[in-house]
Amino acid sequence: MQFVFLVGGFGTRLGEKTKQTPKPLLPIGGQPFLLYLVQWARWAGAHEILLLSGYLGQQIDEFAQTYSTDDVVIKVVHETEPLGTGGSLIHAYPHLEDSFIASNGDSWLACDPRALISLSQNNPKQLVSMALRKIADTSSSGVVKLDDNGTVLSFAERGEAKPGLINAGIYFMKKELFEAHRASVQKLSLESDIFQTIAQKGKISGLAHDGYFIDIGTPLNYSLADNEFSQEFNMFLEPEK
Repeated sequence: MQFVFLVGGFGTRLGEKTKQTPKPLLPIGGQPFLLYLVQWARWAGAHEILLLSGYLGQQIDEFAQTYSTDDVVIKVVHETEPLGTGGSLIHAYPHLEDSFIASNGDSWLACDPRALISLSQNNPKQLVSMALRKIADTSSSGVVKLDDNGTVLSFAERGEAKPGLINAGIYFMKKELFEAHRASVQKLSLESDIFQTIAQKGKISGLAHDGYFIDIGTPLNYSLADNEFSQEFNMFLEPEK
């Protein structure tokens, strides 16, 4: 399985920390955050990892050269201008396999992404299966609505002060999702520009999880991750230890 990580963002909310280091390469528990994602992909059976880079892309190149192996090759696709989550994947279209796991490069959910593949196999007409995280208060988060069959109905920018589901940033995708967009690469958001449209056609399924979730994109979350993430990560991958 091919894994694709979106690692091109500026990380502006982290201020000075990302002035000279891309957000996915910031140290967490003594190693780059992105290295955890690579380890997770290997654990889940990846044979190739594709890094979609932009800001400070030379450092992403150096990371790929350091951690690429014969068993799991790491490749980098560069964008010369910010293209957003959707635009980055469209830009990488020639390098994508027919189906693949895609993930944000600055967050992680304790889940087995192979469950998304199984979900897709049960819903062959759908183009995306996405991991969702249950949270207690959605008032400051985008909310994903599901029907009783697990089909995504809609995405909302903000929820209410009550429990709900948020996008965890991990997807099993079919390459054909981007076929209609490939002729004109432009800045696009996965959620607002692509997912919203295909959700109206019933083409996305969602799988809810309640495992550990972290997004390192804010100073508070980065500090939390630095203190607790490596332990949570290792407990998930090697629960018997």
